[in-house]
Amino acid sequence: MNISTIGIIGGGQLCKMIAIAAINLGYKVFIYTNNKNDPGLIVGEYIVANYDDHDAIEYFCTKVDCITCEFENIPYEFLQHVKRHHPLYPNAEIFKICQDRIQEKKFLTELEIAVGKYSIIHNQEDFELYSNKNDNFFIKRPTLGYDGKGNAFWDGNQESLPKILDYNNFTYPLMLEKAIDFYKEISIIVCRDTKGNIEHFPIAENVHKNGILHSSFVPAGIDDIVINSAKVISAKIAEKFNLIGILAIEFFLLKDNSLLVNEMAPRPHNSGHWSLDACNISQFEQLVRIITKTPMLPVHLKSQCKMINLIGDDIINITSQYIANSNAKIYRYGKDSMANGRKTGHINIMLDEQ
Repeated sequence: MNISTIGIIGGGQLCKMIAIAAINLGYKVFIYTNNKNDPGLIVGEYIVANYDDHDAIEYFCTKVDCITCEFENIPYEFLQHVKRHHPLYPNAEIFKICQDRIQEKKFLTELEIAVGKYSIIHNQEDFELYSNKNDNFFIKRPTLGYDGKGNAFWDGNQESLPKILDYNNFTYPLMLEKAIDFYKEISIIVCRDTKGNIEHFPIAENVHKNGILHSSFVPAGIDDIVINSAKVISAKIAEKFNLIGILAIEFFLLKDNSLLVNEMAPRPHNSGHWSLDACNISQFEQLVRIITKTPMLPVHLKSQCKMINLIGDDIINITSQYIANSNAKIYRYGKDSMANGRKTGHINIMLDEQ
């Protein structure tokens, strides 16, 4: 099938960067979003509608030849609808698993991939099993959590529990995850095409602040054993998923050099934005190549790079520090507000040439 127009579900900054990569390769894009203020809408044609609007979905499907997504929290029924018309990359089942933390943990456990210790909580009485054990935990909403939202720290004290549950508007079931004493946070992006070929982007070392990614550095300061382990684990997941597209996997690296998978995202990832400047190909172009059945490129790191997220009014305060730096590339997302905790851009700082 000849592909001329790529459908993108979601209109945020990831959509914008996917669309730019697609346009640079000669494709058109058509975007489906439920937010008329999304920054990606300046790049291509679009429709703004709810994700349960069947007429809008049908119209969207008449405008595109294949479909991908810029975020994972898309209703499964919507994905089931569009995939009846056109190829959806990655497949809907991957999104179904990755949009639910409990299902994600179960999938990884069944694949015999190590994850942090967790329990499923069905009512307040379930917490009694874990209270006052001198352990720290994170209470997590299974769905619709991102950038620290839907998470709360709990020290095992029963008296503080009702306030935590009420403040976060938690509803059951919940996931209770034991806090992990990790050495580093790292992530890898695995790419797999329609023929089953696999490529990896270099592993990034990540720093989070208040549950939001603050910065990523490549190459990560890890040894070859860890690099190979992350590649083996990510390839195993990609094969089991029958992935066509890209998948970001976040790990906790423990002090004994072992890895625990934390979370997965079947889309371009914030911790891979450095690829726009530090590699011979970006995560966005690689995705476009895969879904249009254009050959993937082997990934090469051209330069060490530090990516800094711009959160809220950092777009004003921090950008000014790098505007005259020839080794820094500034990306402004064009969002309609600079609310606290909202990603408004990022900066890639090239540190040397490989």
